[in-house]
This record gives sequence, structure tokens and C-alpha cells, in this order.
Amino acid sequence: MSQSSSLVAGRTKARLTFSGPGITGGSLPDGNYRITALSSKIRSTAGSISLDGNEDGTAGGDFLNGESAADNFFRLFGDSNGDGIMNPFETNRFRSALNSSTDPLCVAQFDFDGNGSVMIPDSEPFRQRIGITRRF
Repeated sequence: MSQSSSLVAGRTKARLTFSGPGITGGSLPDGNYRITALSSKIRSTAGSISLDGNEDGTAGGDFLNGESAADNFFRLFGDSNGDGIMNPFETNRFRSALNSSTDPLCVAQFDFDGNGSVMIPDSEPFRQRIGITRRF
């Protein structure tokens, strides 16, 4: 796994890219997942300062705002609005994105093989998921 981060509207946005068996295009296989941010692993951009996960004024703590710094999420290729349902809305968006490499949002959602464009080879994995529902 590799990670990168950027500052967006005053907040840090992290991007995780996965590699290894079962990984296609840098993304996890369809499924339900849980990610936990451990204070012992999170550092400032300077790299030397531990962050205050539980906001008690001391570096450390694996909690944010009194809750675990964990997030449950799912991955369902082609689910462009994140509702966990592959329906006609996604089919229309996929058709609009087909043969495209200019809209980064569409490419990220519909580029199954991770080659930077939405082409015919991406359509079969998309079709296989029509009608699937996946929610955590």
C-alpha cells in the first residue's frame, strides 16, 4: 500500500493505493472494509510530531472527537454515487464516461484497470455488477 496526502479546504485528504494479489488498478476488490487510524502511525507533514488523536492536549490517542478513529466503508466498482446500489443511474453515467480520459471523477469511478481512461475493457466488470447491492 502507498499513500499520499494533500490539503483541501483546510483539511488533509489522504489517498491510499493498494498493490498485491486481488488488486486491480490500485483499488481494493469489492467488499466491506474497516480502516483505523492509529496515532502511533500518524505523523505531521514534518514527520516528527505525533498528532493528538483524542484531542486531550497530549500527542497520541487513537480516538477522534471521543470516537474511534475508524471508518467502515465498502468498495463497489461502478457505484458512482456511493449509495451501495448498482442501478440505471450508474449505467447512464458509465455510458457518458465511456471512451473518456478527460473527466477525472468519471475515470476514477469507472476505470476498472486503472490505465487512466474508461474504455471497452472496463465495461465488462461494470456490467457484471449491475443489480448488486453492497453496504457496510
